[in-house]
Formats: sequence, structure tokens, C-alpha cells
Amino acid sequence: MPKIGGALKRAVEIRSPEVTRGQARSRPSSVLMNDNRRKIYRYICLHPCSRIDAIALKSGMSRSSVSWHLVMLIKAGYAETFRLEGTNVYSPSGLVPRRNVQAFAVLARRHRLEIYFAVTEHTGSEAGELNTLMPIGQNIVKTSLRDLGIAGLITKVMDGRHVRYFPSGGYEEILSALRQTSKDFIRTLLKRMAEEHLDPEIINLKGINLEIELKFLGRTEIIEIPQRGFSIV
Repeated sequence: MPKIGGALKRAVEIRSPEVTRGQARSRPSSVLMNDNRRKIYRYICLHPCSRIDAIALKSGMSRSSVSWHLVMLIKAGYAETFRLEGTNVYSPSGLVPRRNVQAFAVLARRHRLEIYFAVTEHTGSEAGELNTLMPIGQNIVKTSLRDLGIAGLITKVMDGRHVRYFPSGGYEEILSALRQTSKDFIRTLLKRMAEEHLDPEIINLKGINLEIELKFLGRTEIIEIPQRGFSIV
């Protein structure tokens, strides 16, 4: 039976312990018991709508290996894929509203979230000023600003000969959408994990990420899911 706090338990409406335990005995082992698949799933939970190259880089696996494990996660119903500008992006099933895929995909890309936070902390800065704050190349800063603008996360304002960047309300909008989908997502995920002998327990409700602890095969691991923002990791 997944163990959760009282408030969240009422929100996600977990079934009674007797029903969950009865189902657990009749279900096969989880695809998440594979170390590589679990590593990939943990990554896309923390970085929804990631591209396969980013997943491969962070997981230390080859692109072909990541592709194979993603297929297995999708077949098992743990992950889903969206087509975006000719590229597939991957997310936990049911977490990301389709209308917000582009914004999530931008924030999942390397440096985009860092640039977004720089814009919010230094509102009205030019690209060159932002570049002096970041240990990355000028072209990456410009590309990141372009992508953030296309996703509706920042706006640019002409100030004479200067182009200044400001945060829009897009970030708050996708967090609001995330809160709306997360209850059903968490309820389904906890029930599924309990049925598959993973003994899930929510251990952190108050941080920027919701943390689910899994216990199986003599080990303990944490899966993090964004709930109040996105982390640069």
C-alpha cells in the first residue's frame, strides 16, 4: 500500500489497503525493476518532455539503449512521447498537458531554465548582459532566449536600440496546469507502483519537487516529480 499524508491521500483517493494488497499479489513485476529503465524514468519525471539525446547524456547510456528502454516504458504505460518540431520528446504518461508540451520541452533543454531564471532575476537585461552572468557561449544565450520566447516564457521589448528581456506569465501558467494534472497522475502512479511490488511512499510534499521513495529487491530509491517549479540539475 502506498503511504502518503492525509491531505494528499484525500486528494488522490488511494484505494483501501486490502484492495491494493490483493492486486499486488496478482500482478507481474514492474518494468521499473530494471536499473536502466528506472534511471531513465527518474530522469523524465524530473525533466518532462526531454529529448533522447539529453536522456542519453545524463544517464550515461547510448542513444540506442535509451531508445529501447523508452519503448519498453511506453509499452508498459509509464511513459509517452510527443512529436515536436520533427523531434520526439518523452514524458511520464499523464503528467504534461498536451497544450504545454512545447514549454516543458524548452525548459527540459540544457541551459534554457538557467537563462529563464537569469531573466527573472535581472529583469530587463539585454542578451549581452545575460551572457556576462552565464558561463556559456553567446550563441547559446541567444538560442535559449529565442526558444524561451517561442514557448511564451519570456518577452522582448525594444528600448531604442536595445532589446530587453522580461519574464512573461507563461511559467506560472504551466505550473498551474501541472498542479491540475498532478493529482490524477500521482494517484495512478502510486496505485500502479503498489501493485507492482515497489512499495511507494511519498516522503516530501513541501519541496519544489514531490518525492516518492521506492523500496524493492533490498534497495531504496527516490523519484522526484516537479510540483512547484523546475530544478537545474
